[in-house]
Amino acid sequence: MNAYADFVCDRRGMLGLLIVVVTAFAAVGLLRLRLDEDPRALFHRPGTDWDGLQRLFAEFGPDDTEVVVSVQAADLFSPPAMAALEALVTRLEALPAVESVDGLLDAHRPDLPAAPLVPGMRTAENLARAKERALAHPAVAGQLLSRDGNTTFLHAHLAGDAITTAQVAPLVAQIKAACAEAARDTPLTVGLAGYPVNRVEMLVLTQSEAFRSFGWSAVITAVVGILAFRNAFAVAVAIAGPVIGTVWALGALGWLGGSLNGFNMALPSLVYGIAFADSVHMVVDFAAERRAGFGRREALRRMMRTVGRACVLMVFTTVVGFGALGVAEMEAIRRFGLTAALGTVLGFAAVLSVMPWLLGGALGDLVRPRVEAEAESGWAVRWARWLLGRPRTAAVASLVATAGLGALCTGLRVDTCIKEILPAESETVRTMELCDAAIGGSLRSSVVVEWPADMPAERPAAVLREVHAALAGRPALGVPCSALTVATSLIRNGTVAEVTMADVARLPARVRDRFVRADLRRAVVLVPTSDCGAQRLLPVFDEIDGELRRIETRHPGVRCELTGSAVVSARNIQGIIRDTAASLLLSSLIIIATMMVAFRSVRLGLICLVPTLFPVAAAAGSLVAIGEPLRIAGVLTFSICLGLADDNTIHLVSRYQQEMARGVGTRAAVERALASSGPAMVIMCLTLAAGLLPMTWSRNPPLRTFGGLTIVALAASLVADLVILPPLLAWFANDRPAHDDLAEAAR
Repeated sequence: MNAYADFVCDRRGMLGLLIVVVTAFAAVGLLRLRLDEDPRALFHRPGTDWDGLQRLFAEFGPDDTEVVVSVQAADLFSPPAMAALEALVTRLEALPAVESVDGLLDAHRPDLPAAPLVPGMRTAENLARAKERALAHPAVAGQLLSRDGNTTFLHAHLAGDAITTAQVAPLVAQIKAACAEAARDTPLTVGLAGYPVNRVEMLVLTQSEAFRSFGWSAVITAVVGILAFRNAFAVAVAIAGPVIGTVWALGALGWLGGSLNGFNMALPSLVYGIAFADSVHMVVDFAAERRAGFGRREALRRMMRTVGRACVLMVFTTVVGFGALGVAEMEAIRRFGLTAALGTVLGFAAVLSVMPWLLGGALGDLVRPRVEAEAESGWAVRWARWLLGRPRTAAVASLVATAGLGALCTGLRVDTCIKEILPAESETVRTMELCDAAIGGSLRSSVVVEWPADMPAERPAAVLREVHAALAGRPALGVPCSALTVATSLIRNGTVAEVTMADVARLPARVRDRFVRADLRRAVVLVPTSDCGAQRLLPVFDEIDGELRRIETRHPGVRCELTGSAVVSARNIQGIIRDTAASLLLSSLIIIATMMVAFRSVRLGLICLVPTLFPVAAAAGSLVAIGEPLRIAGVLTFSICLGLADDNTIHLVSRYQQEMARGVGTRAAVERALASSGPAMVIMCLTLAAGLLPMTWSRNPPLRTFGGLTIVALAASLVADLVILPPLLAWFANDRPAHDDLAEAAR
């Protein structure tokens, strides 16, 4: 660190040029950064579920590229409403974005003679009869038409191979514009739902709300920083490094071909927060050295020698912790862990270069924040003396409080649903709720049935009927639909029980191939699925799986597989959250082990365990207290909790060891460490928490969760390092002198 401090002072021009070049290179990478996501890759987990979903898509078409169009009218079967519906379907079918449209009007085709509607016969009398037939028709009622007959649903299948949100967005925009135009001046009210619409709205909302919140956060952070430091120049220096570090991290992501999405949207905040924590400690220590009478060069050297060592250790442990996510089973988690580790390194590199470069010049003479440091009358000293006057009582109370939070965390439930990541007033949410109420849901689950080559010709129909029975009447599911359901259109007043495989063979190939692949001896049964959350859906799916196993037992050689995007995403989102939580626990253990090695003390490493985990437990416990489940936004927040708690703990313990190296006793060392590091910790936590406030006002629910939980974690980390850690050090740490390199730093 001494050599680097000399380099900063002696080669400021070279360092400044290097900063400019790297920042310019990062800015170009930032322009390459995309706001996009591949939802299939996000939930990619090798194994049966994923493989079955891919086979379903290949054989029967994907279910995640379907836009659900709800059409309501006071009297849907009135001549004006029906004419407007036909015009809407015609307009949608003419769009380049749409491959095909399935809906109520499909039943008027000549190849489906028992259709409830006949084209060109829109008299009130004919439409009244058509409504009666439609409400009694198994292929229409409860699937394409609500029970009151005034809401119908169209399924627009997107054209092409668009998968990512950026590819899908213009297609959804075409459909939305066509629906708005077709519904103008008509009795119809049209809404959109389905996976493509949900993803596009979420991405657009995330982009707009993130930039708005980050903008307000920057302003509030600057204002609160000035109030805390009472020196605008100190605030500018403290913020410059983290901001440039965030640019470097995002630029690197852009150069690596990555993108920002719903899973890693916390990355900028993570990089900035961890870098800002180090920056504040450095600025406060530099100011203290200047007030002690040292010049810029010597103040930098001393700051690097004391705080810099702790910062390097913090970055190393945080990178190791995030690196532990690289062994997770889910590809999305591995990428997030490695990206977070890279961002942490780049953020610290920016702080370690930009901030000393600024302080080494004339600006260093202006950075004299009026914060208390090592003053006998300072609040930190008074607090430390009061707290350490009763170390055992304080330590026991801290351990009990931490254990209580841990017990509270056991009540944390894991859940997620699409509606909860969109604003409650969203039109998409209203359409999804309408689908849930009218037809069972806007999502779809599937059961794929495969039969052996030697099975009698009519036996597959019997198996499909049993699958229908296994799905029917289940909570959160709608009316199942298969080739048998569609083939009832070929039998006047027919039912699913009367349809044979010969009837199915008579269906037009375009319709039949969506439900049956005779060449593969496979068929699919579809069922609308409500967006009611994974916690409610998974028990239903487990019950269906059990019934499917019994069907297989009754029909040897038959295989039945429950799959579909709704099924796989519900199962995998639970896996993502649990996998991330387990990986973060592993990260915590690795961080503690690294501290043991760095501090050359198992005892100190174990002492650090409590304040390191306390903020994470506080954030998780707050979710339980307000009755909220753990979602992806919450899990990602824990990454920042861990990094910030790790940062403050390392700074305080490093100061403690330096004071011990000066030969003072344990209690005095804790007092002095708290007096030196306490003000910086308070400034850092207050400034970051104030900057996060705008996120808690966001229309974006995940962003609100992220902001609120991070504020809780910041407050908890402050409590952990000001209240919990000092008495633990005073009670459990020993008076053994520090090792030689710390003794040298103390001098």
